[in-house]
Amino acid sequence: MASEHIKSFYRRALNIPDYNIEQEAIENVLPKYESSQVRFKTSNHLRENIEDLKIIKDAIYTNPNVLEHVREKYIITDGHAWYKPADLYIRSTDVRSGYSLVKGIVKIKYLADDYFNGSLYSLKIDEEFFKKIGCNASIRVTETSKEDYLKMVRKYVGAQAERDLRIGIFQKTYISRKLNWAFNYEGFPQIFANMTKDKSLDIARFLNPNAMNFDIQGELVAADDQHFCGKNVDSMMAYSMLGLQLCFEKWIYIKGDPLPHSPLEIDKEDLLPEYKSAKRLISILPFKEVKSALTEWLEANIDDKGDLDLIKHYLSSPETLAKVAKAMAKSEAQSEAKKNKAKSARELIEKGDVSQKNPGKKEEGLDISPISEKGKEKREKNLDKELAESLDHLTCVAKGLSFASRSSNKEERAFLEQEYGGRCQICLTQINKYNGDHYFEAINIIKFSKLPEKLEKSSRLGWNSLCLCPNCAALYNYSSKKISTIYDQVMQMEVVPNSKDPLEINIELPMGEPQVISYTPRHFMALKEALKIFAEEE
Repeated sequence: MASEHIKSFYRRALNIPDYNIEQEAIENVLPKYESSQVRFKTSNHLRENIEDLKIIKDAIYTNPNVLEHVREKYIITDGHAWYKPADLYIRSTDVRSGYSLVKGIVKIKYLADDYFNGSLYSLKIDEEFFKKIGCNASIRVTETSKEDYLKMVRKYVGAQAERDLRIGIFQKTYISRKLNWAFNYEGFPQIFANMTKDKSLDIARFLNPNAMNFDIQGELVAADDQHFCGKNVDSMMAYSMLGLQLCFEKWIYIKGDPLPHSPLEIDKEDLLPEYKSAKRLISILPFKEVKSALTEWLEANIDDKGDLDLIKHYLSSPETLAKVAKAMAKSEAQSEAKKNKAKSARELIEKGDVSQKNPGKKEEGLDISPISEKGKEKREKNLDKELAESLDHLTCVAKGLSFASRSSNKEERAFLEQEYGGRCQICLTQINKYNGDHYFEAINIIKFSKLPEKLEKSSRLGWNSLCLCPNCAALYNYSSKKISTIYDQVMQMEVVPNSKDPLEINIELPMGEPQVISYTPRHFMALKEALKIFAEEE
């Protein structure tokens, strides 16, 4: 497979013998953990299990898809019986794990302490590994059923609100997941019984680091058309399941009062000072509305309570309001552009003159165009699709991958020109030809003559190329070098949205002399996405 041969190349460069760790894990290790009645080959079950987990850990590092085979196996023990990873919890006394909150409500089974006893044969197994395979580091997220959610709406908000949601939203075929109305934690809402001040602060400390993972309130949108088009689209402001509990249960304490209150009953300024350590949570809770001239005007001029709640929701969240304003501005700009699109041939021709621009000041370093979070997500999606299509369902790549130059196609060179302006990715030299064009050599990372012909379709995306000056290109092709860590560096590095810094890959060229290959975000994403796609083809 493509990725396996790439990995083999690096193994050969490091003189590491070919060994298929994924095959070892899937064919020889995991089958023994098919049921809770595990059959071991030795009498020391835990030690044998840890050795198996080491193989699995290495296999996951080599190919993350191995995780799919692990999570449904009875691979973990609590010291007595064997369980799937999601059935067991990593022991912690940190209040943010939530374990103390659900004591007596949820049956918690912890991983065996022997996994973490510091013995020599367990050094490679740590908490991060257990989290990766699915063990719980805190109480679990759960999903509420539609009927249980509607019962809670009736209990807290009223029968009319429950009917409106049932008819307007839940009788539709498709419900948007933009608001995760079913979001809850195991043990909720039972934890709100027998409230005390210490328990209230523990709830706040548990929820605070998770506050970005759930919504208190938002707009539920439903339709009978999966594209949410047509006249049958309805929307309503609603609380999430967790939001209902946090807004209407009496669990918050204020100064000078021994009894708990719901946030909607109290002013934010009256909270106990101890809640300051849970700023993120407190900032999203809706406290008692303070009347103002604006709110009074809204209530007097807007009859529809749903619309009123929606406007108040946006006014209470400046960030959300800003997003709405930007979306409206974008929509208006698009409408205006459509109006101006149709012009006469004469107007178009008259606007076709372009004067020659003087070259700008020569820069010494790379001019990095940062990529936004939204642009990063869009590029990842497009790259995934384009690279997958370029494979044309081929799953085999010839052996003997090497690094060499090749006459690049026009699209490939255009991509490198756009990203680097002819500047060398290693020494940053920029060579200008007599006619003003830039001269550079496009050096292929993986030699295309060793790959199936149809794989060349993806070369236009530039993932397999480096923009180098003639000197660095010659060194790269013919000198001694150490490049065996490129694959691991790429797979471990992430593009930071809006950063103007290049992504740097360390090599030795010639061997013993450290050099850096600088990548723009878009170029690096193409390389990493290609390697990921090839890994998935195994």
